[in-house]
Amino acid sequence: MIRSVFLLTIALLAGSLQAEDEVPEGYVMQVMEPTGGNILRPEGWFYHERHREKSWSWTISKEDTHNGKDAYDTGVRIQAFVGVEENTGKTPEAFLKDFIDQKRKVAVNVHKDCDAADQGLFTRTCLEVTEGDYRILYSVFWGNEIDIAIVSIAGAKLADWDENVGYFNTMSEFELIDMERFSDDEEED
Repeated sequence: MIRSVFLLTIALLAGSLQAEDEVPEGYVMQVMEPTGGNILRPEGWFYHERHREKSWSWTISKEDTHNGKDAYDTGVRIQAFVGVEENTGKTPEAFLKDFIDQKRKVAVNVHKDCDAADQGLFTRTCLEVTEGDYRILYSVFWGNEIDIAIVSIAGAKLADWDENVGYFNTMSEFELIDMERFSDDEEED
């Protein structure tokens, strides 16, 4: 089940970034385990991952979180949830639309509100807001025919947003799954 979900998830952002692509100056290629995906991490920024049975989380932050124990002010967190309907009683779409609606309600200011866009196996929408002292871009993806939800959160303090939005744009081009890794596993089975 998990392997098939990972294989289907590749369609989410696949092809945007490949490990063999040239890494721009000021970045390093960060492997995202256990999926083998990758993301361009700004040099000097920190990486932390945390996974549970049906959810995976990857964080890249400007501040050291001391292995996820401390908070950060500037960074990107990507979360993947499998079995959303099974666990919440809501479809992934309803679950994520409720999430976005809650964020819209508490926002001080809405900077961008994206229409839903069908991307094949997934549909994406986004909401960029001011929450308290922070500017945050929420990008969400729900499986069109699979029970999976993806949330990408990029944020910084208001005063630091303009300085970091370029990093956030670069990190938005990530590969969630290394298909070669799983294709080799499939061939061995």
